Amino acid sequence: KIWINAGTRVIYPSEFEKNKREIYVDGEIFIEVTKDKDRPFYVRTRDMNIRVLGTVFNVTAYEADKSRNVILVSGSVEVDTEKSKAKLAPNQMFYASGDKEAISSVDVERYISWVDGLYYFEKENLETVFKRLAIYYGINIDYSNAVANLKCSGKLDIKDNIEKVLEGLSFAAPIKFSKEDETTYKIEKK
Repeated sequence: KIWINAGTRVIYPSEFEKNKREIYVDGEIFIEVTKDKDRPFYVRTRDMNIRVLGTVFNVTAYEADKSRNVILVSGSVEVDTEKSKAKLAPNQMFYASGDKEAISSVDVERYISWVDGLYYFEKENLETVFKRLAIYYGINIDYSNAVANLKCSGKLDIKDNIEKVLEGLSFAAPIKFSKEDETTYKIEKK
């Protein structure tokens, strides 16, 4: 089973090969893979390869974004990059951005909540929050560096329309928003 987040492209064959199952991802997916030791499952991205035997995990690897991560919910995955090879245990995240790569323990719910229409963030720069919202809603969000560097924590119901989401953010951070046109919102510091 695969859940595909907004702005994501998944390429897969009409039928998997006899000795492997393989897909290509540009974006974010949450996937449950049925165990089949004779046909391992591979998720390929621009610069990461993930080998799976049977597991539940999340991959975020938008080609336009410099950071990538793999969050393991259950099972086991192997992440292979040009620099390293890592095996993850449940509740671990492999994170890569530029030359930096790391593995850490995480609360997986924070990273997979988008599947249920929620977006959790903790002490996150608003720039990161706005980038995720722009991708999810297919809009442009303009903001200054002063707004981008504000930190915020919370939970957004992304099943709501963007104006309700931005209104909720304006209660949690000192910002105000205005609609510039059909696809652009401007965010300013209060």
